[in-house]
Amino acid sequence: MKSIFKVSFIFILILMINCRRMDKNNEHVAPVDTHEFVKSDLCLELPLDDKTSYYTFSMFVYHDPSGIDYLSMENRQTNEINIFRLDSCKLFRKIPVHQAGPNAVLDLMGHKLLSLNNILVNSLNMNMLARIDSTGTVLQRIRITDSSGDNRPLIPLPPISRVYMPMVVDRNHIYLLSSLPNHYYEISGSDFKTFPICIDVDTLKEIVTCLPLGYPELWSKTKRNGEFLRTDFCREYDGKCFIYSFAIMDDIIVTEDHKTSLNYSLKSRYMTPSKGLQELSIDGSYRQNSEEPRYANLLYDQYRDVYYRFVYLPYELKEGDDPKIVSKTHKGFSVIIADSSFNVIGETQFPEDTYVPDMSFVTKEGLYISENNYKNINLDEDKLVFRLFTLEKK
Repeated sequence: MKSIFKVSFIFILILMINCRRMDKNNEHVAPVDTHEFVKSDLCLELPLDDKTSYYTFSMFVYHDPSGIDYLSMENRQTNEINIFRLDSCKLFRKIPVHQAGPNAVLDLMGHKLLSLNNILVNSLNMNMLARIDSTGTVLQRIRITDSSGDNRPLIPLPPISRVYMPMVVDRNHIYLLSSLPNHYYEISGSDFKTFPICIDVDTLKEIVTCLPLGYPELWSKTKRNGEFLRTDFCREYDGKCFIYSFAIMDDIIVTEDHKTSLNYSLKSRYMTPSKGLQELSIDGSYRQNSEEPRYANLLYDQYRDVYYRFVYLPYELKEGDDPKIVSKTHKGFSVIIADSSFNVIGETQFPEDTYVPDMSFVTKEGLYISENNYKNINLDEDKLVFRLFTLEKK
């Protein structure tokens, strides 16, 4: 019997003119409502065995040069990466991530397929990346230590999809996100800019560099000891620019070189992000993550040259709700649609108790969103089900 209860709750001229996404005057067109998502009759149904949960923290689409799309999905219960063919909806391969012996990679959390026989995996608590083949044999280990010599803190975030922050790979460079230090509630104002948001891992020289761009000013005044606001964020890469989306910010941050950046407003018309203090207790955190409105993942649709920003809408827990589960699957949400210049062209609301917005991906057909919500009346624990939504002009 597969259950999301088994899944750990762990827990991401200002810019060069030639960046094709950016208006050189940084001027936005007023938001319009010309596009929407339309539910399709098409679903992808991927078979699951008894050892595989229908919920995952790390899931990505791999576009094979042959034209076939694959979905790679981590199963932390067995320390494997399941790879499904999306054209046939069949399991293609299970890649073991060994926990002992010479090929051990402990604490798997995050991965990226470079090919079907060349996979990058992240070791959560070891500050290490490993490159493995389809048998789990380690081909290379890359230690993530600060070699930049500027004494800035280096705390890499796991490259997962639940909070969307995939590895960005450009030849021999891997770009990972860097966390704020543990005492971040003491940071305020312009001090945020001293903490790097991205690190560059050179896989040939095995050198790690903190890139110049720092965090935005998330709050202006220092909070009292032990009190802080949300600092979580996600990142997408469109092949040219890196796009950062923070949970409490209406603006997204766009950069090509991590030296300069521009902000663009992608504000939801259905909610204002909460600026309340973060809960410290585990139970309080579950409750807050279930109820608090905020921005979530941002995905780039390369086939339609648009961006999708997910939004968690406000919700009040009711009797019988389990905050631990609601915080994973969420209730009501919407998706903001932005064009190639980051102008809002629509926002679609989705029903409660039907989908899992954290488990979404884009293919040439459109946007797929998981239907494996524990309150979905059609839930089948033996299948991973994704509903297709197509982007349509109103």
